[in-house]
Amino acid sequence: MCLLLGTACSGSAGDSWPMFHGEPQLRGVSSSRLAPAYELAWRFETGDAVKSSPVVANGVVCFGSLDTFVYAVSLAAGEKIWSFETAGGVASTPLLHNGRVFVGSGDARLYAFDMKDGKELWHYTCNDRIEGGINRLIHPTG
Repeated sequence: MCLLLGTACSGSAGDSWPMFHGEPQLRGVSSSRLAPAYELAWRFETGDAVKSSPVVANGVVCFGSLDTFVYAVSLAAGEKIWSFETAGGVASTPLLHNGRVFVGSGDARLYAFDMKDGKELWHYTCNDRIEGGINRLIHPTG
């Protein structure tokens, strides 16, 4: 399968969409404007379907694939920065936060990676596979 991205936004390259629906309030709204026409910017091939929504921060696109890999790809060129193989398909949408990637997998693990190099920082084993998007909680008092 392919992940196709176009030059869809005229916002700055620094615009972020670090989690499912973009931010902790899950509004799914961006301040960026759509470009007048779409062009294919790049294509990235994976070994199976991509059911995970891509997330973007600091010029990096992260997503999972049913081929069991989590990918980090350059937003500018579509080139692989790193990948990590889990023991199950990855349908979960990652969360990018404080230089880390958090994502669930079909192997029933929640993973944390360093966003720069893909090094596994830790994982937590759950009772069943994780297919939903990962989100973060913001406490009302900070």
